[in-house]
Amino acid sequence: SIHLDSEISNGTGQIADTRISLNKITFLLDSEPFNLSGVISNLKDYDYKLKVLGLLDLGKLTHIYPVPNTSLTGTLDFDYTTEGSLSKLEAKQYDQLKTEGTLEVKNLSYKSTDVKFPIHLDDAFFKFTPDKIVLKRFTAEFGKSNVTLKGHLRNYIPWLLKHDAMINGDLTMTCDT
Repeated sequence: SIHLDSEISNGTGQIADTRISLNKITFLLDSEPFNLSGVISNLKDYDYKLKVLGLLDLGKLTHIYPVPNTSLTGTLDFDYTTEGSLSKLEAKQYDQLKTEGTLEVKNLSYKSTDVKFPIHLDDAFFKFTPDKIVLKRFTAEFGKSNVTLKGHLRNYIPWLLKHDAMINGDLTMTCDT
């Protein structure tokens, strides 16, 4: 069950005056709701305000939309909001970006012909702030190695948006192999 309520407006024909209102994008996957809402405007500077809330069951999703040569299962539980603009990102004014929220990952399993060993993320909890992602919990298996991580990653927003941005952080990793 997918519902999309959206509006695109532009009163002048100038790209900077374009406004995309995602009033509500909702889908129910086996009675589990997932919601996305927000606004993207000024397509010269990309002002944005977005909210993501809900549970994604990757196994159910890939059953409907299969990924060739890949097995993907697990759940992603989002409670995330972000607001800002491209110019603030490029100026590294992360304190002016209103970004906060969490992502909880449970029993994520990824197997593919492109990856030599399966990846299994048992349990992870990420807390987002404007300047960093804090890994509160992270327990996984990569091949035959059991791994735990704690710490934080900085500069994640530019790293996600630009191909040449560096990500850095302080992580404590424990691995049995």
